[in-house]
Amino acid sequence: MKKAIDNYLNEHQNEMLMALSGAIAIPSVKDPATANSHAPFGKDIGHALEFMLRTAEGLHFTPENLENYVGRVRWGGDGIAYAVLAHVDVVPEGTNWTVPPFAGTIKDGRLYGRGSTDDKGPAVAAIFALGAARAALEAQHIEPKNAIMLLFGTDEESGWEDFDHYFKKYGVPQSGFSPDADFPIVNGEKGILTCSWSATPPREASCAVPRAARVPTSFRSTPKQRWWRTRTNCAVCRASLTVCRRTSLLL
Repeated sequence: MKKAIDNYLNEHQNEMLMALSGAIAIPSVKDPATANSHAPFGKDIGHALEFMLRTAEGLHFTPENLENYVGRVRWGGDGIAYAVLAHVDVVPEGTNWTVPPFAGTIKDGRLYGRGSTDDKGPAVAAIFALGAARAALEAQHIEPKNAIMLLFGTDEESGWEDFDHYFKKYGVPQSGFSPDADFPIVNGEKGILTCSWSATPPREASCAVPRAARVPTSFRSTPKQRWWRTRTNCAVCRASLTVCRRTSLLL
C-alpha cells in the first residue's frame, strides 16, 4: 500500500508543483471592493476557490462549490466523513520579498510564494494525497466504508464567515483536522487575545502589588499550557513588574 502511494506521488510530482504554482499566482487577499454573490470575499479569492476545485476535477474527483463560501471534495463510502479543512485565502503579501510573492518561484529546491505553507501548499497536497489513497485502494479492489471530505474555506484569515456559513447549512463534521501550515497536521493554535485591565490600590497600602507578584520572570511551556510575560508598572510605586499570564492550547 505504501509503495503504491509513494509511486503515485512521484509520478504526479510535476503536476503537484504546477498546481501549487498556479494557486500561489492568484493573489487571493480579501477584497470587499470586488465582493459579490459569486465571490463573497473578493474576486481573487473566488478565482482561487475555482482553481482548487478544477485541480481536484483534474484528478477525476467530483468537486462541489457550496454557494461560493466553501469548496468540497468527498470520496469514499457512506460511513463517517473525516474532514480535512484547508483554505485558499491569504494575508497581504507585505514587503521585503526577494522573489515575487505571487509567482510560485522554485529556487534552490524550494518553492516560494505567499500561501505556499499557509495554506495553499497543504490544500494541494491534500488533493493529491487523496488521489494517491484512492489509486492504492482501487488497485487492491478495496472499497472504503468511510469517506474523506476535503473542505476548502475562503475566509480563514479574516472572520471565518465561510465555515460559519457551512456549519449552519451543512453541519459540523463529525471528525477531522486542519493541515494549516506544516503538513500534515497542526495540533492547536493559540489564537489572539486582546485585553486591558486596571486596578485601584487600597488607600492605606504603600504598594498595590504584593512583593511576591514581582517574582515571576521566566517563560515556560508545557504540552498543554503556555506562559508568557507582560511588562507593566505598579499603580502606586511605579515599580516595573513582570506579569505572568497563561493560556491553554486547544489540543
